[in-house]
Amino acid sequence: MPLIPGEDHKRVEEYFESLRPDNPVTSHEHRVITPSGEIRWQEWTNHMILDNEGQCVEIQAMGRDITDRKHAEEALRQSEKRIRDIFDAATTVSFIKTDLDGLDTRILEFSRGAENIFGYPRDEVVGEPLGMLYMPESFEGFPRVIESVRKTGKPFTRRVTLTRRSGEPFQALATSYPICDVKGEMTGLLGVCIKLSENP
Repeated sequence: MPLIPGEDHKRVEEYFESLRPDNPVTSHEHRVITPSGEIRWQEWTNHMILDNEGQCVEIQAMGRDITDRKHAEEALRQSEKRIRDIFDAATTVSFIKTDLDGLDTRILEFSRGAENIFGYPRDEVVGEPLGMLYMPESFEGFPRVIESVRKTGKPFTRRVTLTRRSGEPFQALATSYPICDVKGEMTGLLGVCIKLSENP
């Protein structure tokens, strides 16, 4: 315990108290203080070893340093918060989060700006096919957009023809950005659409 910050003591004690013959294995994460004073993160798996009568004779514990993973998770949270702040604030730019199912790609998030541009309320489009927002000739190339972003890890921008709830088509500049997990694997796309002026 002297190596664990005081505010983490209760949580660690609770994990050890949860070790029982009917629950002989637990895992938990906590911070540690290194000899230099640096705070790092560790993950421990504790295994209660029982004798023939079901009594605890020892506890085996295996730990590993997960500091890099924790830092990556925090960076991802901060990045997602920045994206969310922009997502919520923009009213003239459309932000749409999607999955990666090619022509069957579904809408996962729909910003206020998207509502303004397309004329749909969010609850009408979340879970629906992304293709509903595109004219067919523009959407048929979407699987290639996914493949390009997946292969390069870079955003892909193209001019597309989109359609409003009213059925009115309009020209837009659409950029697809990769959304990645803490391992760097692409899990979705963030589409940013800007309506182009109808004047040359």
